[in-house]
Amino acid sequence: MYDKTLGIRNNNPGNIKKGAGFDGEITSTDPTFAQFVSMDMGVRAIGKLLLTYYYKYGIDTVDGLIRRYSATDQVDYVNNVSDFLHVGKYEHINVRNRLEELVTAIIRQENGPASYFVSAGDMELGIRNV
Repeated sequence: MYDKTLGIRNNNPGNIKKGAGFDGEITSTDPTFAQFVSMDMGVRAIGKLLLTYYYKYGIDTVDGLIRRYSATDQVDYVNNVSDFLHVGKYEHINVRNRLEELVTAIIRQENGPASYFVSAGDMELGIRNV
């Protein structure tokens, strides 16, 4: 069995930095990352960020999304998400239509084997409420 990662313990499987004021964000005891009241709210926050990048900034490639989303391990991160979605890293995608896959790929990248702590129900509820 795998230990819970920081993202899982914080109900923040996307390891979103604190202070953005997402719905469900609670006062964090973590110095860097947000904590959420529930896992589905952490999933929702990932979706909200991705859709903001898509609609507000016109970012519609895995390379663009991930480079905006994360400052660490960008080459591997982009490659892993592209592989998960079976698209080229510069291929234009409809983020809204691929949102659940993108969120799933980010959760897997951020949490590795511990990503199984995010239930199908939390994924469904979080994505539905974006």
